[in-house]
Amino acid sequence: MIARTKDIKPQAKRRAPQRFEVRVVVEIQMPPWLQALQASGSGFSARPVVSASISEGSSESTRAQCHLAEVTSADPLQGELQEVGTVPNQDVNGSAFLFTSTESRPEIISTISADHLAESPAASSPESLLSAYVSQMQPKRERSAGTKAIAEHLSSCRLFDAFLAERIHLRSHTPMVDLLKTSDLLQSYAAWLIVEKDRSRVTAGKRIDHVMMVAREVFQTKLERPSEKELKRLEDSKQKAESDGRRIPSFGEIDALATAVSVARFPYGKHAPYFWRGLIRAAAFLGFRTYDFVSLIPEKTGLRKQDIVWESLCPVADVNNALGYELHSEFGWLHYEINKDTGSDCRKVLFPMPKWLRDWLRFFFELSGHKERIFPSMKQLALDSKAFGVNWKRIVSAAGVDPRIRLSEGSGDVIALRKYAANWWTLATLRAKTDAALADKLGHYLLHHAEVTTAQKHYISTQAAVLPVMLELMASWPVPAADAAHVSLLPE
Repeated sequence: MIARTKDIKPQAKRRAPQRFEVRVVVEIQMPPWLQALQASGSGFSARPVVSASISEGSSESTRAQCHLAEVTSADPLQGELQEVGTVPNQDVNGSAFLFTSTESRPEIISTISADHLAESPAASSPESLLSAYVSQMQPKRERSAGTKAIAEHLSSCRLFDAFLAERIHLRSHTPMVDLLKTSDLLQSYAAWLIVEKDRSRVTAGKRIDHVMMVAREVFQTKLERPSEKELKRLEDSKQKAESDGRRIPSFGEIDALATAVSVARFPYGKHAPYFWRGLIRAAAFLGFRTYDFVSLIPEKTGLRKQDIVWESLCPVADVNNALGYELHSEFGWLHYEINKDTGSDCRKVLFPMPKWLRDWLRFFFELSGHKERIFPSMKQLALDSKAFGVNWKRIVSAAGVDPRIRLSEGSGDVIALRKYAANWWTLATLRAKTDAALADKLGHYLLHHAEVTTAQKHYISTQAAVLPVMLELMASWPVPAADAAHVSLLPE
């Protein structure tokens, strides 16, 4: 018996389902009654909304769905129709006529297979660089990076997302992993930062580095960084607008600030006005950088208890030796570090203290329960920088001065009190000694500029030259709010 075998035809392999995105150009032909409404200026308008999706499940069939926004009418429309005097030939609640343009053809703008959709990481990518950093990088970074570094990373991500939303086409529809592959992305971002947002090339470089870090660690994408030469060329191409942002604040402005401190409520509760009056005076007298004096982040101590020398003898023996005699300041000395100076061996500055500064520091020295810091928070190491800034703005507003005024330096066109300090000491020295070189040296010393911090031996000579002059002129320094009402029973 011979068994018959049936020929089995190989079945065609089924194609994986695909999703198409189709762009169709449509035209709306409005009926005469609707055209009359539009011409009457009634404010009525109809905006067609067309969405189409075609999914291919097999070669035999395709499906398409289109949803059209209908033109509807309410009671106010009936009145408009009567005024126009045109009666529509169709129900006013019906749709306008719709047809596709004969000159246009549907255009497939992307084709994505279902398998690819399931496997592609882009489908589940975060919508923004900020969300990517927060969800996938911040927890790890918090174990190694400081609070300030995390804040800078978050700020860079927000800025980059703003750039994408403003400059990159189809931002909301494109996954971040694909946006990062845009040609010359960082070059365009650098131009946007430097030219349009008026950032310096140094700041722009930091922002770009943060974006590259997130792209590399979250999206495994290596971006090409613009060269320093390119960044400098962009910065040089900016129009240099004239600005008074670096002007020197007047004594009247500083006096108004020191007088308006009664509106402050932070830090130290009822002692806040006393704190702010002394801080404003100290900024105008010493020209300090805020982080060197007040602790606003845990990593920086601000002024320390060991930085105050209550005795009158100059604490630097080399200065006394250079002068050939012992230098004394009746109310003691301040001898503290400049945190920004990481490249020299002259990090500590030395200043004589007037009586008002000594009394102010003595109170907070004794108020502080911390073994090292003079201005810590009562609950943690550092003061709340946000509350600190809010109270400063409150004082500025109450004083009615330029809102750009700050205690020390900042970005953009800020006006720093430390500039007043350097200018006053420079001019006072020039008037008293008629020595331009000495006056210039004292100004650089106060601001701790590189002109006087190049080497330790030269720094000692500078201190020996300027400190006796400061002791001589200190009594003539005008104290802000000297005639204002006291804000405390403590010595002011």
